[in-house]
Amino acid sequence: MNKESKHHHFNPRHILANFLLDGEHLLHVLDKAKGRTFPNTSRVAGQEEHFNRVAIDGQFVNLEPVFDEADSRQSILVSQIIARREIKTLTPAERLELAQLVVIQLLRVKFIRDGFRGIPEILKQSFAKFGVDNAVVPDVDENSAKIQSFDLLANCFPRSQHILNKNWSLVEAPKGSWFWTSDNPICITNEFVSGDIGLACQGSKVVWPIAKDLMLQFSCPAIVNKIENHDPRAAHYLRGEPTMFCSAEHVSQFNHNQVVNATRFIYSPVEEFGAALDFLIAHPEAKSPRSFIKLLDLGSHPDKLDKTLVVYGESTIHEIGFVSWEHCISHWEIGIRPECIGALKLAMADSPHREARVFDNEKGNSGMLDIELKPVGDDEATITVRHRNPVLVAIMDQVRLDRS
Repeated sequence: MNKESKHHHFNPRHILANFLLDGEHLLHVLDKAKGRTFPNTSRVAGQEEHFNRVAIDGQFVNLEPVFDEADSRQSILVSQIIARREIKTLTPAERLELAQLVVIQLLRVKFIRDGFRGIPEILKQSFAKFGVDNAVVPDVDENSAKIQSFDLLANCFPRSQHILNKNWSLVEAPKGSWFWTSDNPICITNEFVSGDIGLACQGSKVVWPIAKDLMLQFSCPAIVNKIENHDPRAAHYLRGEPTMFCSAEHVSQFNHNQVVNATRFIYSPVEEFGAALDFLIAHPEAKSPRSFIKLLDLGSHPDKLDKTLVVYGESTIHEIGFVSWEHCISHWEIGIRPECIGALKLAMADSPHREARVFDNEKGNSGMLDIELKPVGDDEATITVRHRNPVLVAIMDQVRLDRS
């Protein structure tokens, strides 16, 4: 096999080498699709034949050299972070470079290509629900998916601003616990039940294991702002780009995210995949690759929130349980659960409010933009949610008068 025919399509070779134990030459691999484990070298693991070769006008073009410079920059910068074991001393230029490398790493994986190839099937399902002939939806072949993913990568640098805007930290595993990586190593989660998964989503957290005992973490400021309501000292600490020492339980949680996030292969310094195999048996749907696009019913939410008012304030997100709500023409009237009045007060103080959403499995969901919260009389457990834009208020009040 010639040098250009295979490429480390998810983690460059130098990253995988960081997951080897001292003196060891083999990584341990979990194939989640087949539920089996096997050893492999960091030099061979993660290679895929012709991963960066694309056909354009009948001619094959090898784009692997495009990634050589990024891989070299990544190797140097990641090695420096591992040697220093801190990120506070990163220069502005290094910070920008690292943010760009995170976005490249996020988009250069097979997961993205599989997502493009899966879009037609999602569109067909959507058309079928409305009785539309889905035969008009063209398929996306592997080469077309490659071209689309390369186009995404060619225009990826503006997305690095989302990384720069987050709170950065370096997470260190305790002695004897090891981070895993995978064929889709950068995981995005959301700290809020109501939050969506996406680089720019409020509440999102991006984690990237760069070595067997080190992981980069980039957290939306809304997360720390939420913490500040209860622990200002902790919030100040998290804004200082700390090196944090996590527990073995946290390592297990991060590794669980790698299992869920992986397209197929998970890599570990040690062969300890028992918990992962048990999880895959209990949740066989996790064996199949996820998609970055999901087909949902209009107004639904994947986490099936129920009887929750979600308020998007100036600094963070507030999730407040309620007992009842009424959707009037010009406003909502909501009765808050007694134990959630404290959360309501924090939400009301976090103004101006961009948006509010009501999740109610029984009566349906609703949303309102550019809103204000006001108590009803002296009852601190009952509030109204209405538009604060004077034009919208006038329109809704006129609608109410016309219907009365």
